[in-house]
Amino acid sequence: MFGGLAACFTRHAETATGDINESFPPVVYKTPNGSPVRLISQLDVNSLYPTIMRDTLPTGHGIFYINEDGHFTAQPMAKNDGSNASKISLDWINSIQGQYVTNGEIVPIMTAINGKEKRIGQFDLDGYVEFEGKRIGFDFFGCRWHPCQDCTTECAEGPTKAIKDAERVDFLREELDSYIVMKECHYRRIMSKNDPSLLTFAWNKDPLTQDEMIDGIMSGELFGIAKVDIICPDEAKEKVIFLIFDTSIY
Repeated sequence: MFGGLAACFTRHAETATGDINESFPPVVYKTPNGSPVRLISQLDVNSLYPTIMRDTLPTGHGIFYINEDGHFTAQPMAKNDGSNASKISLDWINSIQGQYVTNGEIVPIMTAINGKEKRIGQFDLDGYVEFEGKRIGFDFFGCRWHPCQDCTTECAEGPTKAIKDAERVDFLREELDSYIVMKECHYRRIMSKNDPSLLTFAWNKDPLTQDEMIDGIMSGELFGIAKVDIICPDEAKEKVIFLIFDTSIY
């Protein structure tokens, strides 16, 4: 009988009681001690899925981490229509979507990932919704691209950007029933209090290293599905060698 971390030793296993496919390596049909596989049985004794269902699970669009030379960058798992909406702005709008519900039905906020951005005059809004008879617009001002007096981030735009922002705000407040602006530094402070792990692993400004990703998974801060390639080193196999029993005693 062979037990323990079987999935680490081989992903594909078949019994040796029928036809042998010669295209498969021997490990498919044999245990590490060379004995043929007679019976395959998987016993789930830790109630993993019922346990997870009791936890607080994520909502909204997913996040996919793109691996570039061992550094991981978060991207929303949703199609962007080509606009320049930032990832963190879409997360902010997603976080307030639950405020716009009528008779149990969500009234979707129009964004770059569920349709085209709403244009009012010459301005494209980060979000727009018609709710309870009101036209509501949303804009997210990243402190790198919009002058901000509330943090020390240096704006990359020229001095005329503040004038353009003021003109935008004045126009949209006049045209809409409600116009809501969120500054990036304000939202990051909210996230650091309410959802620090999301701030760290999703909308951080620098790519994450492989070690940071692994540490996040092991600590539970990073929740999701990891696609990995598992290779079990020989020294790890030796640690579980005691799980291989002599079946002759049964």
